[in-house]
Amino acid sequence: MSLDSPGQGVLAFVRKLAEAEFPGSVLEPGILSRIPYLDGFYVHVGAGLTLIELGTQGIPDWQWSVQITSGLAVEIPDSPELAAWISKQNRHATIGKYYMIYGVNETVTVLFETMLWGGYFGAVLRGGTDLETRLAITQRLRNEMSVVVRAAARQGGEIVGRFGGKLFVPSELDFSLLFMLSAGDGS
Repeated sequence: MSLDSPGQGVLAFVRKLAEAEFPGSVLEPGILSRIPYLDGFYVHVGAGLTLIELGTQGIPDWQWSVQITSGLAVEIPDSPELAAWISKQNRHATIGKYYMIYGVNETVTVLFETMLWGGYFGAVLRGGTDLETRLAITQRLRNEMSVVVRAAARQGGEIVGRFGGKLFVPSELDFSLLFMLSAGDGS
């Protein structure tokens, strides 16, 4: 791990939630372990690959966010129908956002992402919050993570089946690709 102490505790907490929700699906960080002030892990469920990461550099404790980004599909031929599908998903999503990043040869990558505010983790991990509130916050965090991870598992295959492209797989290449694209700029 390359995070400071509060960040390490938060990421350990999120990892425990992921391991409980998706047993046997949490994968080692690879590229993330080599970057100072950033750490995370991947979750591979069904046809989906999700990056869960936390960066703390220059951000006051408990104000950073845990970013959860699912790679739904890559190298999809760009089309108005795909853009309409993404727009529809965003209209119906209660958390997170779907977006596409343009690549080479008129192809796109589709991602689904949410951010978990560090203040929630502070309320759960630092104490001073009653048990009922800590349990409610923990359930909210688990639900949001689960929605994004399960979207990749469910919708990646739908995208590839309807629009073409390929799924993200648990490989060093796709770990690195998802990490780079999770910044929101594929250029």
